[in-house]
Amino acid sequence: MDTITDKKAEQRESQGLWRRAAARWLDVMKEAHTDPQREHIARRREICLANFRML
Repeated sequence: MDTITDKKAEQRESQGLWRRAAARWLDVMKEAHTDPQREHIARRREICLANFRML
């Protein structure tokens, strides 16, 4: 699987800072090189946005 990680985004997720994590994932997506990477990031971002909406 072609995944990408980002410590800042993951740290914000662990702190419950969902909107900030989603914004960070969007920045990370700009650096992605492949479609599978972009799809993985988009899924992570959607999870963050869904969690933010539940607040």
